[in-house]
Amino acid sequence: MRQFAYEISQAALNLVFPILCQGCGKNLPYQSKIYLCRDCFEKLKLNSPSLCTLANENSFFKHAWHCYSYEGFIKKLVRKFKYHRKLCLKNTLAELLYGFTTNCIQYQDIDIIASVPMHISDERRRGFNQSDVLAKELSLRLNVGYAKGSIIKQKRTDKQISLKRTERLKNLKGAFVPGNTTSFMGRDVLLIDDVFTTGTTINECSRILSKNGASSVSVLTLTKGI
Repeated sequence: MRQFAYEISQAALNLVFPILCQGCGKNLPYQSKIYLCRDCFEKLKLNSPSLCTLANENSFFKHAWHCYSYEGFIKKLVRKFKYHRKLCLKNTLAELLYGFTTNCIQYQDIDIIASVPMHISDERRRGFNQSDVLAKELSLRLNVGYAKGSIIKQKRTDKQISLKRTERLKNLKGAFVPGNTTSFMGRDVLLIDDVFTTGTTINECSRILSKNGASSVSVLTLTKGI
């Protein structure tokens, strides 16, 4: 009886506050965790692990996986989440990360999850750090610990995408410092960010982790692109 009453109440709420597909606007069942209909979900182009960004001699990470290219519905979802404060999309994006992780990564080898930090003034302005939110949600789904505060961004920086390589390195110099090193020391770390663009920020954060005791660093981003 209680279950029946619950289902009726949820159905009623869905009439008043419908759950809509964030791709096409179609109504979704009230139990939906991913705010995409089947048609829109199938349009997402999941990357193969063979397309991951491999580390080179200048990299401080082993490899960097990205789930999707930064285009189409996934670009729309990330931008809504990141720039329009649509925190209701955190489950959708986290489920997409989780699906890729369990199918394409040997996540059992990961000891701890970390995230790329924002400068405190930027985080206050946005209201949250999207990488932090995604890392927390993924850690819950994988039952892997989350190393909050493992890296601190102590200096505001310009956007990397418009800078040349030498300017990117100069821009990031001294921007990141280690935080709670005991949370990752001697552990294999999976570093989370939303978008892999130039890779310079990811690599600098990986350097901080590696130089301060992490056994290894791998990177997972939701998308790759500009």
